[in-house]
Amino acid sequence: MIFGRKSAPGSTAATELKPLAVLANGRSGGTIFLEALSRHPEIVVCPRWPHEQRPATYVSFARASLRLVPEGEPSGYEPAKSVYENGRSPFSSREQELERDYGDAVLARLDEAARAGVSDFYRRLATTLKKPAVRAFAEKVYVNLMVEFARQWPAACLVLLVRDPRDAVVSASEFFYREGESAAPKAGRAQALTELLEGRYGQAWTRLPARLDAARAAGVTVHVARYEELLAAPERALAQVAQWAGVAADGVAAMASAFHEAPQRQSHLTAASPQESVGRWRRELEPPLRAQLEQALAPCVRALGYE
Repeated sequence: MIFGRKSAPGSTAATELKPLAVLANGRSGGTIFLEALSRHPEIVVCPRWPHEQRPATYVSFARASLRLVPEGEPSGYEPAKSVYENGRSPFSSREQELERDYGDAVLARLDEAARAGVSDFYRRLATTLKKPAVRAFAEKVYVNLMVEFARQWPAACLVLLVRDPRDAVVSASEFFYREGESAAPKAGRAQALTELLEGRYGQAWTRLPARLDAARAAGVTVHVARYEELLAAPERALAQVAQWAGVAADGVAAMASAFHEAPQRQSHLTAASPQESVGRWRRELEPPLRAQLEQALAPCVRALGYE
């Protein structure tokens, strides 16, 4: 599934690697998905498990504070003193034209330098990993940076990795509330689920529909990959990702092998197998907890098509 319209490539130099941004909330299959991508001969991924190294994303974090605010768009809750979101520039608030000229002359070049630098980093990594045919790099990108990342990396291919939010929250309740090597006792699951839903993790899911709407409004194009489909038919689902990313189809089998093999790190699992984690919220939760999940996550469930 794809939404949005694909924009024309930016000024990315021919020697730069294409970014493959994996947008995913925690416990959505991002680790095994990055492991699969790393097995394609044309994709390089930082190999240190669980693939949380994010050089390009780090640059986007820094860039977000310097982005020019379009005319008429508020820069924050307080009245804007500058057309820059961080409120600081070399010019006074009466010199907005100079500010915009500065943005065109300097910040655009910083973007180009950042893209080239990150690409060079991944090319050196590809050399170290003996991947001479590499054409793209992949890394996890925070979902709330979706639009910002697309602006800074015009040639990027964005993949939104999703799973049933209800299963994700149950998985998170087991993973984040472990006692030693065993999962949190079921008697404490109600408290764990409540804390997750009310905290930052739950907010990442409840705010996802609005973030998708903002991406559509900004013209951002995203390929949606479902965790459940990757588990059920990895070759088919990964072939679609490969086509979207513009990498060779003959690398799909190598990627799919990550889903056919036994997980390398059992400690990352909260079910007997990835396949058994699908639909667990229906099987494992008592009716009151199921109702709590459904009520809290209903808009996100609808937006992602998991009704």
